[in-house]
Amino acid sequence: MNICWILTILLSLCFSSTANVISYNIFDDLHVVQVRVNGTTPVCCPKLKGKNGEERLYTLLLGGSEIRNHSYDIGSNYSETVKEGLRIQVNKMEYTFKFVLSGITTQQAGVYTCKVQNTYPPPVEDVKEMCQTLVLVQDYQGPAGCEGHGDVGWIWKPLFWINLVYGLAVTIIALACCVRLRKGEGTQSDYMNTRPRAPPRVLKKNQGVQHPVRMGRY
Repeated sequence: MNICWILTILLSLCFSSTANVISYNIFDDLHVVQVRVNGTTPVCCPKLKGKNGEERLYTLLLGGSEIRNHSYDIGSNYSETVKEGLRIQVNKMEYTFKFVLSGITTQQAGVYTCKVQNTYPPPVEDVKEMCQTLVLVQDYQGPAGCEGHGDVGWIWKPLFWINLVYGLAVTIIALACCVRLRKGEGTQSDYMNTRPRAPPRVLKKNQGVQHPVRMGRY
């Protein structure tokens, strides 16, 4: 049973390694992204509604170091490359502003923070909401002979689910057997306790030592 669960975990890890980008949330304000070397991944910023003409300043930090800041005039959809390996992507309908990293190296792994500041109309105010993204970079390169054969990640899906279902079934059967054995031991114990006991042996009173009767002479 333990081996089955180990295989299930290993298959899930193998399946995750076949994807180029994997993302999930641990907390509401922490987004985790797993990407390969030279890959591309977005860094989220808070979703904020606004009116046309308002301006915001978005600042991207890696750890405590500022990487880039960009001023955005609300009311337009656009994508702009601000420097090599960093692009701005805005979707007005979804109220999203993203920094997109490309050509990622292992040195770029870490926690990215996106802060927002309302710059126009005055007064200038910092937005309390912020968004953090943990970027994990896989330094993995597949063998050259595998290039051009397509993604084979789908192979792991049925194997993963088969192992998961099998592990759950074996666990349930083992628990059922344990419960049944415990019930059987309890029934046997009750039977032993309810068996009629033999009456206690009555000890004869000590009558002392009996001497033979002597016959007299005639």
